[in-house]
Amino acid sequence: MAPSQVSREEDDFDSALLDLAGPASGGYRARNRAPAKRAKTYSTSFASKKNNQLQKPKSRQKKSLSLLLTMPLDVLYETFGQLNPKDILSLARTSKTIRERLMSRSALTVWKAAREHLDVPEPPSDMSEPAWAALLFGNVCHNCGAKNVQNVDFLLRKRLCLKCRKSGIVVESRLKTNFPALDRSILDLIPHTDIGGWANSRSNSRFFWKEDVERMIQTVATQEQTADKMEEFKEERKKLVKSVQFAARECREWVDNQDRERQMDKEILIEKRREAICKRFVELGYDEQDLTCLTFDEELRTPTQLTERTWQRIRPTLEPMVRQRQEQRIELELTALWDSRISMVDDLYEGYKRSLTPPQWKYLPGTHDICMLEPFARLIRAPAEPVISQEDFQQWIDMLPEMLSSLSEQKRKYFATMFPVASSTQASDENPQGREILDTEASSVPPIQNMMELATSVLECHGSYGAHEHCGLVGVEEFMTHHCDSEWQSYSNSSAPWLGGGDRNVRTKSIKFSVQGAKTASLLVQLAGLDPTTASTFDMDEKDHRFTCSRCSPRPGYHGWTADGYSWRRAISHDIQNYHRGKTWDVRRAEPCSWKILSNAIGDELKAKEVTDPKWDQALWTCGRCSIYMTDLQHRHDIVLHLATEHAIVEPEEPSDLFVFEQFPSDFTERIAYSVPGPWTPSRVLV
Repeated sequence: MAPSQVSREEDDFDSALLDLAGPASGGYRARNRAPAKRAKTYSTSFASKKNNQLQKPKSRQKKSLSLLLTMPLDVLYETFGQLNPKDILSLARTSKTIRERLMSRSALTVWKAAREHLDVPEPPSDMSEPAWAALLFGNVCHNCGAKNVQNVDFLLRKRLCLKCRKSGIVVESRLKTNFPALDRSILDLIPHTDIGGWANSRSNSRFFWKEDVERMIQTVATQEQTADKMEEFKEERKKLVKSVQFAARECREWVDNQDRERQMDKEILIEKRREAICKRFVELGYDEQDLTCLTFDEELRTPTQLTERTWQRIRPTLEPMVRQRQEQRIELELTALWDSRISMVDDLYEGYKRSLTPPQWKYLPGTHDICMLEPFARLIRAPAEPVISQEDFQQWIDMLPEMLSSLSEQKRKYFATMFPVASSTQASDENPQGREILDTEASSVPPIQNMMELATSVLECHGSYGAHEHCGLVGVEEFMTHHCDSEWQSYSNSSAPWLGGGDRNVRTKSIKFSVQGAKTASLLVQLAGLDPTTASTFDMDEKDHRFTCSRCSPRPGYHGWTADGYSWRRAISHDIQNYHRGKTWDVRRAEPCSWKILSNAIGDELKAKEVTDPKWDQALWTCGRCSIYMTDLQHRHDIVLHLATEHAIVEPEEPSDLFVFEQFPSDFTERIAYSVPGPWTPSRVLV
């Protein structure tokens, strides 16, 4: 091919690429593209012309680059050379004159200088600098002129839209369909790609641009050369294909590097915007920690520079989130401060408890209940400055005996207000079980100070978030040693609210009078042969009878049928827990408990099983002579060994030497049951 012919083809190819990169001001329109507006087919009327004449002139005249061409050529080229290739392409589209100037051979240094500024790979040997710039930095399809085409196929050296890729790229195995007489050796002379028109990833197949195949078939068919020259032509084409493949790898690496650099530049701009927004909030009085909630917000993930107008727009959206995080931070800091002070109180309180005898521990409230007392709550809720130390709490720890005594008396009075004014639980013909106990008009009224000692005075604790089962509390000792009610401020002089924080594992809703428990207790007292209006918890404990619930069906076992037996306290909890009030699918059992007293022989059998229950083998024991195991309960045999080695007590007695220390009473591990006859089944009658 003659050099002049190559030059003309290169110029034509460059011109076509520039046209596709964007129309110059001369009327170029991409092929196969519909006009943006329908052309007028009528002349402008006189009225329209008159209206146009009356229109006000524009305040600013359209800017022109005509004076730019009056500059000396070397100065002009030096100026253009400072631009990047994309800007030069845009400049070439401004007017025909500038386009012709930039397309001249003398402007080659402009394109080369712009390319070298961005470290762009050199163009292939068969492609000029303008065409290379149009390929790399344009954004239109080289086939149809569609805009915003981002990807370049460097193996085909084309920028193609998805539609053109699907219609113009053909896989090698299907070329026979389009070109039945195709000589497959020709395909080695044509650049091919490894990405099909319908795929986004590379494959091992060869994909060809259909027009390249047509052009090569025509070129080979029109060549009037000898066999040697034809072979030379093919070798040159094969070398060209290899060079295209090698250059494509370099270009892909360059594109990847550009993408990484572009992403890094974007991240830098994003970080600058984030810092600017954070600075604005810090100036408003917020802390850096308050701004962590904005990390993934879209307003902090954009590279756009923050302006005053932008700030006024985004502040109403972002500030509520920052303010909420600020409130959470302050609350956490306050809780941490309070927790540290509660820890001081806990250490001092532990020392105070060790000064008492172990049997007194069960009457002591928890650390958090101590912290709700006014002197301690006031110090705990004090500001961070000045610093509060253990010495500040010590003076109130020294006054704990008086405060606990006062608190105990307040608690006793509070519980006394829960009981009814009168109690009438005598059985009669109409009321054989003595179920009705509340009668505000009854005349038999025990003294208020003795009511808490009555066996029929029953309270119940409603749930404790897993601390213990729904249970009944009977007698003043159980009332005073039950410490799971967090609402002591309701009956104390302290106005301190719950301080929060800490590891409080005991929280209950409330303790209230148990109507059902009192009814059950009244029945049990009568079954024991005592008067419900005068019988005390001591009297019932001394009787120590065992009872059974006739509503509970016997259960079969290895040794026959058995029924459960209960002490009088466990019987009350059994009834309070509503075992027979609709919690079972059997509606026949949805009835109140019906209690019977067991014989002394069966009672002794049940007591023996209670003593040997595996519950007592758990780590629930502590020493009654010292406080070493106060917070570290042990198994019974460990405490017995401790008494023998440390206190020289070989035969310890309960509860003076060792005892079970339960925060809340727990039921037995195994069933406490006795043998009963099996259910009676009527025999089949034979006729």
